[in-house]
Amino acid sequence: MLDFFKDIAKSLLRALGMYAVAFGFGTAVGVVVCLVYGLPLVLSLFFGLLVIGLALALAVSSSWW
Repeated sequence: MLDFFKDIAKSLLRALGMYAVAFGFGTAVGVVVCLVYGLPLVLSLFFGLLVIGLALALAVSSSWW
């Protein structure tokens, strides 16, 4: 019974880590874009959220197939 909860926790932490890395990558790309075009760095957070949104949308759409 305890192994069941360990497996669930492991898969949830792996997914959370994957989305955290995606957010960090999107934010880093957003920082570069903001620095190149002279935009406020706060906008780079929206790039991270955009990447998470795309990752979640693709994860949900791929589970239907």
